[in-house]
Amino acid sequence: MTQDEVESGFILIVEDDEALGSLLLEEVRDSGFEAEWVAAAEQAEKLMERRWPDLVVCDLRLPGMDGLSFMAKLREKAADSSPGFLVITAFGTIPKAVEALKAGAEAQEGTILLDEISEMPLSLQAKLLRVLQDGKLRRLGDNKEFQADVRVLAATHRDLEEEVRLGHFREDLFYRLETFTLQVPPLRERGEDIELLAARFLREFTLTFEKRIKGFSSEALTRICEYPFPGNVRELKNVVERAVTFASGGLIRIEHLPVRIRNFRPENDSCPSDIYGTSERKEKLLPLAEIERRYINHVLKRVGGNKRKAAGILGIGRRTLYRRLGGEDDSE
Repeated sequence: MTQDEVESGFILIVEDDEALGSLLLEEVRDSGFEAEWVAAAEQAEKLMERRWPDLVVCDLRLPGMDGLSFMAKLREKAADSSPGFLVITAFGTIPKAVEALKAGAEAQEGTILLDEISEMPLSLQAKLLRVLQDGKLRRLGDNKEFQADVRVLAATHRDLEEEVRLGHFREDLFYRLETFTLQVPPLRERGEDIELLAARFLREFTLTFEKRIKGFSSEALTRICEYPFPGNVRELKNVVERAVTFASGGLIRIEHLPVRIRNFRPENDSCPSDIYGTSERKEKLLPLAEIERRYINHVLKRVGGNKRKAAGILGIGRRTLYRRLGGEDDSE
């Protein structure tokens, strides 16, 4: 369903997370649509008795009736006048995707993410190239082609240009996918993201394993934020999953973390005197600007690269922090 089709219609949001529900409601209304937000499918049914929506935006996991059951019930109840249905979830799996398709979900005019595109066999790369060029595909077991209108996002941890040179990736497919390229820095260079991602994974796995864990202890969170995560986001996700598995109380504690993280210490953390150039060569005196730069870097390491926290500790603005490090902050 396009924006033009619902521009004068009504959007119903079904989301049990209060923060996300209110955010979606605000965004939808700010975009010019009429909208209401409820926290459960049963509440949505009651609301629909007095007003039928043009589009339902529904979470997959809900208290009581889940999102897929709600969608199937609507399809059965009003096959001819069933509203558009958008399922949102942070817990997607292949079986759930198949179940959603059987219930009537469609991905036309949506976005498909092809993760680790570099691992795709050459034979499958040729088929993907044809779909991207012609915009047509045929379902398995079907004799008819149909026009596909989707946005394709491809992700990889490899250098695709090098993969092309080695003959592991089709050159024509590479140029087809290279319309817009976004380089995502490794997690160790995005220290401010670690705490946010850890909290997001904690919520996911507490629901998966049906545990009541409220958060991380301060010591555990410090260790997580200091660790460089050579395995990037996947490693962080596995660490949180492991911690949730072992935890029995209301907090993730340091003993629930892998030994490599418990024992990790940032470089030079035990020698802050090096900041001032006094530990090895006491006769060497540093300029004030160099001492300032070293101390800023020291604080950044202590807070896991979180520039907002570092600026707060230092008592300066983030723009000033960037300037004193010799860079420019384009975010403000």
